[in-house]
Amino acid sequence: MVAGTVRIPALPQHAIAAVSAHLQTHHDAQPAGMWRIQFRPYHSTLAHSTGPRHRRMMWEVTDAAYPHHVFVVFEDTSHPTRAEVHGTRTEGVPLRRWHAHVLSAEFHTMLRQSTLPGPLGSPAGTLGPGAWAQRGAQTLLDGVSFRVRLGSSSPARQDASKTAGEQEECILSIGHVIVGAGRVAGGMVEIQYLPLSHLPPDSTLLGSLLASLLPPDIVPLLVPISTMNPMALPTMIPPIQLAEIVPASGSAKAVPVPGAPGFGPWDDDDDGQHAETTLDPIGWTGIEMRRRMAYVHLIVLRAEGLA
Repeated sequence: MVAGTVRIPALPQHAIAAVSAHLQTHHDAQPAGMWRIQFRPYHSTLAHSTGPRHRRMMWEVTDAAYPHHVFVVFEDTSHPTRAEVHGTRTEGVPLRRWHAHVLSAEFHTMLRQSTLPGPLGSPAGTLGPGAWAQRGAQTLLDGVSFRVRLGSSSPARQDASKTAGEQEECILSIGHVIVGAGRVAGGMVEIQYLPLSHLPPDSTLLGSLLASLLPPDIVPLLVPISTMNPMALPTMIPPIQLAEIVPASGSAKAVPVPGAPGFGPWDDDDDGQHAETTLDPIGWTGIEMRRRMAYVHLIVLRAEGLA
């Protein structure tokens, strides 16, 4: 499948119920459960030793669809981004600024139990060296998901019919962005299109799907909207940002650098050199899709200071 997301900064409080009714009435959508993704921020006490210009942050991301796993995203500003490494052709750099991993749901317990006590004589509750301390408010995407089988008269179906088969189905999730104890900061919508695993860089398919499925009064609230081509909604972060957690291959025979959501995995060895891909394409499926989308949602939220 391919997936994308769009922010809705001014999503009204009643909009979720209205979208739910619209999808079920006009598109025969079937409820697919709650859509709940939580971002819990941490910072490392080691960050103090590198000076105020650097920070080590971690986000523990939980997804209600995968209760036995946790998605962990790391940012260490003392290390270069993948783009910076490639731009300077630096070799032998094993560490990067961004990392995203899938771990067991026991991670939270292990993190708490592995924290060392503070120095002798320090006040109770003082964290020891290298501890991860929760910092800032948690952020929650709270809404619902629907499974939609596109009808033959759907404009989105006609747009995709050249590349997809008859089993054209998508999953649309929409919810409010809740920061801290209850501050609602608009909403977010995610679209998954099941028949495809790749999209060309200039594809407007996912934007067209959203524009055709959502109620007419919700579509203008999506960000960003182009006045020249309102159906061409960007539904993914820039490829250079996405490549931070989905490494590109240096082989000319391997999958090219992505220009749009939906591409196979690439090998990345420890010395910073990139080998040709030999694995079967994973694409945006299952838990790998959720790992990537945890990072994508985080980048979108951080752009507005919401995570």
